[in-house]
Amino acid sequence: MDLSTSAAAAHAARDEELRGVCAKAFTHYENGHPRRGEKLLLKFLARHPAHPLLHYARVRLAHYPILELRQPAGIADQFGECSKLASAVLTACPAGLPARQPPPRPDELR
Repeated sequence: MDLSTSAAAAHAARDEELRGVCAKAFTHYENGHPRRGEKLLLKFLARHPAHPLLHYARVRLAHYPILELRQPAGIADQFGECSKLASAVLTACPAGLPARQPPPRPDELR
């Protein structure tokens, strides 16, 4: 076996390992553990900083929340969470933030 064949085999083995790491990171994310997936990718990015597959996987994981927002249930969940956070902020400092009042309903104008 010459040197070029062994180098190609080493690259193929590394690529296969990194594909498995990316698949595991996506599995963590889908199971509700995005931080575990991100931590796994960062660990392997430190070992292989120039490998494009890990960077691509990291970008894909970053876009997952945006893809979830396209689903109506995801949008409703995000609006509910934002509403709770806004209510908490207004309760914590009611005079500190300008709060926009909703326009009056038609039955309130009478």
